[in-house]
Amino acid sequence: MEARKLAEGEKALLDAAKNLKTGWFKKADHEAAAADYEKAATAFRVGKAIPRAIDAFRRAAHAHVQFDSGFMAAKHMETAAFLAGAGGIKDPGQSADLYEEAALFHRQDGRVANAAEALGKAAKGLEADDPTRGVALASQACDLLDEEAREPDVKELTLLAAIDAYKLAVPFMLRAKQCQAAARLLRRQAKMHARVDQPHNVARCELSAVIALLAADD
Repeated sequence: MEARKLAEGEKALLDAAKNLKTGWFKKADHEAAAADYEKAATAFRVGKAIPRAIDAFRRAAHAHVQFDSGFMAAKHMETAAFLAGAGGIKDPGQSADLYEEAALFHRQDGRVANAAEALGKAAKGLEADDPTRGVALASQACDLLDEEAREPDVKELTLLAAIDAYKLAVPFMLRAKQCQAAARLLRRQAKMHARVDQPHNVARCELSAVIALLAADD
């Protein structure tokens, strides 16, 4: 079965190449190519050729971008990131790169919460291998949602998503011994809790910030 699926994947790649070929009277058909890349990615995944599946999903994502299908582009990139990470070859660096690309596609389409979520997944995957980069990505997710939260018509779901992003980033910073940065983020988290009327969590964040600053000898 694996050999058959690999052959299916190869054929789909050839079909994608044909659909992208241009000539005097022929334009590239990115939509058809995207469908071919999706077939190839699925076939390679079933055939356990995970690196090839990752590449095919990535190509499918970029094909979707060409005909303004940003949501599917981001989703395919996230699938590639998952296969590059815990769901496949366990390469956290490559997985993080792909999640960052997915976040970019989400942002270009105005889905800030989805972008932040993708960055959070990238950060989680890097905790053991590259905590410094993980902290940076987790912080970037918080910054994205903070910016969105400043909009006058911000929805409560966005505020709650920001709180979730803080909950990911703060422990990251503490484990990386970035206590002052963690304290600053806790103060920002407290303000979000205040905006959704959670006074108990406001107090918890402020007290946690005190403890983090004491740990930093500040």
